[in-house]
Amino acid sequence: MRTAKQKLRSEADQLFYNVCLKLNNRCLLCDSLASQIHHFKPKSTFGILRYEVINGIPLCQSCHFKLTFTDSSLQAKIADIKGSRWFKRIEELSKGTPADYQRNEWYKLNIKKLEKLLKKL
Repeated sequence: MRTAKQKLRSEADQLFYNVCLKLNNRCLLCDSLASQIHHFKPKSTFGILRYEVINGIPLCQSCHFKLTFTDSSLQAKIADIKGSRWFKRIEELSKGTPADYQRNEWYKLNIKKLEKLLKKL
């Protein structure tokens, strides 16, 4: 049985995926239809950016696989495509950690933010 936190994380993850694909459903690297969202700054290291839409990179399954398992240079290609202004913003955002990070209230806050954004799209 899943905990309340796990349910909130799952809901927030799905909303993040939906928002990112609604913003751009084409693979950033090859322009085919995107089916996955890559976290430019990994969730494992930069969990604070887990639901920051600018950290979500739409990729097709093939490009995401290549990036993850065979061609880490694609990360630099993403940075080049997105540009230095975007990269600086990602770096700024990666430095903060709110006191309630990864608590139920943090997930609820992100769910509200993502739902609001999805309604606007």
